[in-house]
Amino acid sequence: SSSPISGVAGSAAGEVGLAIGVSPSSGLDVGVSLSSSSSSSSSSFHKHDPVTVQSGLDFSMRNANLNLAHGSQSAVHAFPPSPTGHHDVMGNAWEWMEDHFNPLRGEGEDDDKKDDTDTFAIHPLYPDFSTPCFDGQHQMIMGGSFISTGDEASIYARFHFRPHFLQHSGFRLVQSLSNSDPIPAKYLTEEEASQAASTVVTISRDPQDLSSSKSTELASHSNGDGDEPKSSSNVYETKQSLDMYLGLHYPRSGESENLPPILPHDNSPQHGLFFPQRVAQLLTRLVMPGSTNASATTTAEALDVGCAVGGASFELAKSFDRVDAFDYSSTFVQAAQRMQMQEDNGQTEFSVAIEGDIHQRVRAIHDDGVDSTVRSRVKFFQGNACEMEAMQTSGALTNSYDGVLISNLLCRLPDPLACLASLPRLVTSPGGVVVLVTPFTWMDEFTSRDKWLGGYYDDGGEGRRPLWSKDTLQSIMEKNGFEKIHEENIPLVIREHARKYQYIVSEASGWRR
Repeated sequence: SSSPISGVAGSAAGEVGLAIGVSPSSGLDVGVSLSSSSSSSSSSFHKHDPVTVQSGLDFSMRNANLNLAHGSQSAVHAFPPSPTGHHDVMGNAWEWMEDHFNPLRGEGEDDDKKDDTDTFAIHPLYPDFSTPCFDGQHQMIMGGSFISTGDEASIYARFHFRPHFLQHSGFRLVQSLSNSDPIPAKYLTEEEASQAASTVVTISRDPQDLSSSKSTELASHSNGDGDEPKSSSNVYETKQSLDMYLGLHYPRSGESENLPPILPHDNSPQHGLFFPQRVAQLLTRLVMPGSTNASATTTAEALDVGCAVGGASFELAKSFDRVDAFDYSSTFVQAAQRMQMQEDNGQTEFSVAIEGDIHQRVRAIHDDGVDSTVRSRVKFFQGNACEMEAMQTSGALTNSYDGVLISNLLCRLPDPLACLASLPRLVTSPGGVVVLVTPFTWMDEFTSRDKWLGGYYDDGGEGRRPLWSKDTLQSIMEKNGFEKIHEENIPLVIREHARKYQYIVSEASGWRR
């Protein structure tokens, strides 16, 4: 007998897997050795790609349920194990891998190029199905299944899907040889498991073409984008975006490499630096009048919505006892978590564009006062700013916060009204404060026009008149039970390369419950 998951797939050429399978008839089959393509059940498999010369019948004779050797998955013990004791190293069911789908690193002598995704080249004659999946959300599957034929049955096959893909796929478990052996797996803590379970990802937006003039607005939501543009390609998962945001959030980076955040010149806009820190300080002042950000002396809790790579979150943690911080981009969240774990002297590196293809690697450096104690007060995780009520219901967000920061995010959401509607549930206590920072840069690529708060003309009966986002925002916040207590314009500067910068002026408003 067999079941849809009775066969357990193995790893393909050059990859390593660990085996155990379960079937109704065979019980538990434990494998404890590492396996790779060299573990195939016949030495003839080592000489060539067998699918190019073997039929399904040949595969069956070679002890592999591949290339339609059979019409269904088979029980784990249907074929003998490989020389290392592993069943179904090739075929039966696809095997999920922990690795995400990514371009191979460059092999040039220039260290600055080794981590750059631009070493990957798209073939001019074939559609590009790879680049849209370099997003940290597609994991590798390998080994093929019983129904795999052609290139899918090749020992060189590498495919990638998002984790909801379950067709003809399986997994492996591992058991140690003895109780004294270290556990060959990572056990999630309760907090890690809760964070993973509460991640909400339900977006479908249009692509933003980085080559278009509209890409100049990339950095306008500098505290992170809580959402993916319409499409298969999320610009906020690219290395280019990550490098720009690390430079924005950690402007001290480059000190040891003698690379200033702005090329020295007369009247340089130094006032536009440290933007994430300045908006975080604004929230702190409104929640705790008179605070100097010296230390967290209260039990106040803050939420950083669209935290990007964490600069504002760490600044909030100087004064708030706990800071929850989330972003839609897994690349940004992972970078923030690396910054959280690194030592004060900096271990995270990123590339700064200098001119053309010339880049310089620099260490990401925290702002003054962000020590290990401050960093420990922040919890980073993935989330969706348009689904905060669901996140709160699942336990990812607490019942109420003393302060909420939403910085340069609203005009990058597919449904800004949904984000704003969740605020009364997130700030329930009288005196709680929300700081909204936005340049109101509305773009169809991110937000359909029927969802814009303003920035268009009303052609109603009173004639053609402009509708301003600022007025709509005030009306919504007042209906949600908030009073406007502060307003100012806050500039920011983000470097594209050593001689080109974006200068943006966002409106910051404070709202008290």
